[in-house]
Amino acid sequence: MKEIEFSRRHMIALAGTGVAAAALSGCSEKGSSEVAMSENDNFGDDPHAKFAADRGPFNPEFMSLVHLTSSGTWAISSNDAHFKFVQTSYDPAARTKWASEIFVNKIKNGWNRFREAPRGSRFEVFDRTPTAPTPDYADALEFAKFGFGSPHDIYIFFEHGAGELSLDPARLISFSRTLLVGKPANPNHAFADTELVTDRSLLGDLADLGSLIRLNNHFTVKDGGSYHRLPHGKVTSQDYKLNIFFKTKTGIAMAIDPDTGNGVGR
Repeated sequence: MKEIEFSRRHMIALAGTGVAAAALSGCSEKGSSEVAMSENDNFGDDPHAKFAADRGPFNPEFMSLVHLTSSGTWAISSNDAHFKFVQTSYDPAARTKWASEIFVNKIKNGWNRFREAPRGSRFEVFDRTPTAPTPDYADALEFAKFGFGSPHDIYIFFEHGAGELSLDPARLISFSRTLLVGKPANPNHAFADTELVTDRSLLGDLADLGSLIRLNNHFTVKDGGSYHRLPHGKVTSQDYKLNIFFKTKTGIAMAIDPDTGNGVGR
């Protein structure tokens, strides 16, 4: 996974499988496009399933946080950033708790972006050039650089008031077969362990500010029935079509699709 560009132009109401649905849509250089989704389709491994321990150790050096907000009807904004978090032994509870604290710090300070945390503070976004006078933060708006070069644990937070939206623990994300540009996507053999975090001891004050999804990117591909960490042979990257689901308080199903717009999902 490397990089995508995300351009939100307008919202399009679609017909899903037995439900009313809506997806973020945009315009590519070749013209306008629409994204359809199937309520029950997932390309590759189920991202909600557990990733077997025998497929290799998972103790990522970085975590990725995605903050989703809405300023009004049909308006969705996002900010995602990477944070360095090294553990001697993998402790998912400690990682979730730390991610929750980062979200709370951003929200309570009224910051538009994670990178507004002071340089050198405990909430600082990963700086690619820590010795340079000007920081190069791994922070982006609207999924402009939503990509990974190593295993990550990922935290997607919907900021919302009580009862404004709901998430189905069995249907939080999925992967589709085709990218916006018509190119076939790769099947998911990397993302797993997706869950809706409800433990208030891990969420802290974040529990009253919205809903948190947690998942792991094991940075793997499947070859001959076995899983391998990237790069593997001639395979150096994968392009995914990711959908993130939620429902409004009126029961309308919604999907956020970072691939929709002027780029491809990686």
